[in-house]
Amino acid sequence: MTDSEKRVLIILPTPSFFSQCSGTGGHVSHIRGIHDALLHVGIVCDFVVSENVPFPVSGDIYIVPATFRLVWHNRVAQKALTLAAQKDYLFLSIRHAFCFSIWVAILKKKLNAAI
Repeated sequence: MTDSEKRVLIILPTPSFFSQCSGTGGHVSHIRGIHDALLHVGIVCDFVVSENVPFPVSGDIYIVPATFRLVWHNRVAQKALTLAAQKDYLFLSIRHAFCFSIWVAILKKKLNAAI
């Protein structure tokens, strides 16, 4: 297995995911737990977020500045598609956000079409 096969992309489609609660809370602990567990088994995590991640990250952080939510979700989805085309991710992990649900279907369709 090459290093590129040991990467995942974590998408957090909620603007101000970390700063809305000053970087604390169950949602932050959950994401950090996922990151740390994957890192423990040798998988590097890249992030697509609206702001910096408040804990040490094993991979790259791709910041898509938050704008009007519908426009921003499109930019997040496009960034994820671009990264998936450039890197050989094991999988993409998308934290549930109801308003991002339609983009999950679009990402799935476009990514499956590329396989």
